[in-house]
Amino acid sequence: MQEDFRLGVIALCGLVSVAALGGFSVYRFVRGDIALGVVDFALVLTIIAAGVHAWRSGDSRIAGLMMIVANTIGCVVVAALAGFTGLFWAYNAVVMNFFLGDRHPAVFASMALVIVIAFLPLPGVEPAQRLSFCATCALVSLYAFVFAARASRQAVRLERLAVRDPLTGVRNRRLFDLDLPRAVHDARAGRSTPALAVLDLDHFKRINDRHGHDAGDRTLVGFTRILQAGLRQDDRLYRVGGEEFVLLLKDVQVAGLTVLIEHLLTLTRTRLRSPDGPVTVSIGAALLRPDEDSSEWLARADKAMYEAKTRRDCGVISG
Repeated sequence: MQEDFRLGVIALCGLVSVAALGGFSVYRFVRGDIALGVVDFALVLTIIAAGVHAWRSGDSRIAGLMMIVANTIGCVVVAALAGFTGLFWAYNAVVMNFFLGDRHPAVFASMALVIVIAFLPLPGVEPAQRLSFCATCALVSLYAFVFAARASRQAVRLERLAVRDPLTGVRNRRLFDLDLPRAVHDARAGRSTPALAVLDLDHFKRINDRHGHDAGDRTLVGFTRILQAGLRQDDRLYRVGGEEFVLLLKDVQVAGLTVLIEHLLTLTRTRLRSPDGPVTVSIGAALLRPDEDSSEWLARADKAMYEAKTRRDCGVISG
């Protein structure tokens, strides 16, 4: 939940909603309002089902969408049964929907709620009250949408700052430290056969010393572009140090890893240029073994890279 804001919101809102609606459900059953009690109980079951799905699968989007639909339908049914007093639940549902899911389905749900309430026969609701509700609910939806849109843009910027290297735009060390154990976990579950490749530019310090850091930065940016052009869609590139990069490769065998390394060596040698001329790279790689953890796996790939570094412009695969 610390890594997925929406999952945390679903869990928190789910607990609060289950407690509140569960209490109302019991209260209404005791009072003899069976229909309203059934509606509240159905909402509680839906919220629990969505929360369990999100917790087990990690798919907070589907769970959020389930809760948005349940909130909207539940508000309409409660308003149809309880009349004016049932309308007050709508404001809570409208605001919550923008936290539970993407803002576009939340907007659609809010519009649908206002339109249905505008024409739905409601016991004890006068035209002026209905008009007032529709106007205020629409305004609340607008304010929530503006807030959600702004928050979404800021979240994207913050996420990029947190997990992207500011110079090259590729993933940074922080994200690599998160993704590496996940790759080991997926391999243990039989979902992939991953490999690591550690890449270090040859004589990069000489470029910085002779031509300045601007030249070194341009070399690094050019290197990442060359690498990205030669990778598969599922492969992930990280900058973990000054001129050191790591590739996390999904579903690869020794033969395929050998071909990829040779391809990247050739691309770098023939396309990457510095003020001193062509730039080469040394690559060390390792397939994950069944009995090792992420730190041991990375250490083997790193050791293979240092072995390649003694010869320059070559690749070594750890046995």
